[in-house]
This record gives sequence, structure tokens and C-alpha cells, in this order.
Amino acid sequence: MRIETTIYCTDNTKYSIGRIQSHCAKTRSSVIIDLTKLVLKNRESILRYSRAVRYQNRMTSGKWHRMHVSMLPKDYELLLDLRKLCKCSVSLLVACAVERYIKSMKEDLDKVEITDNYHFNHYMIIKELHDTIICWKIYWGEPKNIETAYPTIIIKH
Repeated sequence: MRIETTIYCTDNTKYSIGRIQSHCAKTRSSVIIDLTKLVLKNRESILRYSRAVRYQNRMTSGKWHRMHVSMLPKDYELLLDLRKLCKCSVSLLVACAVERYIKSMKEDLDKVEITDNYHFNHYMIIKELHDTIICWKIYWGEPKNIETAYPTIIIKH
């Protein structure tokens, strides 16, 4: 089952995604997911705490495009996690990713052939109960001390 959603983007973002899409013979959704995974690799520069969610700057309505995307639930959850932790809308996240990574993405895809349909290993969500408090740990990458990272309940994606 795939999850369908929309993002809003400017002419430049739509054009850039279209270029990489045709260059790599990928779907628009795949390009968007690959771009957000590049954000995940470089997440330290964009993580934000204690602030409201940021959105793209306002522009005249004729400049915006609604893009329909379809993705696997695990990729959708990854986008939602990034939205929560980066404190920005998914549309802004994609726009920033296009601005920062579109050139390097094209170069990387020219060099590497990826055969695994899920490129991010070691993404997991762990639920811990402390008396009446529920804590969620999100791992992006392999924990250093694997024994302490795995309590009783594990949800793997």
C-alpha cells in the first residue's frame, strides 16, 4: 500500500525535480524521497528545537505548483520524522533539498547503481515505557551500543 500526498513547490523546484527525474529515469516521488534522504545524511545543519514549524515564503499564487507524490509508508514516516525534527514543512524540506543537493544528487546517481530498494538501513523507532510515560527513540543509523538500544518493543522500518 502506498500513501499519496501533495507538496507545494515553485517553478524552479518543479523544474529541477523534472530534470533529475528525466536524467535518472525515476519517478517524481522517487526523486523527492532520494532528495530528502540526502537531507537526512546531513541533518545536523537543519535540526531545530523549540520553535514553530517553518513554511516556504509566500509568493503570488501563480508561481506555485501542487505536486502529487506517492510513497511507501516507511518513506512517508521518514518525511514526517524530518518534519518534526527539522521544524519545517515537507514542502520546505523538499525545496531546501533541491537547492542544496540537486547537483550532487545527479553526480552521485551517475556514478552509483543502487539495487537495494530501501537505501537506509538502521532506521528504527523504539518505544520505551517508564512508569506512565511513553518515550520514543528514533534511530537514523546504527546505535553505537546496540545492547542498550534494543528494549522490549521494536518497530523496524
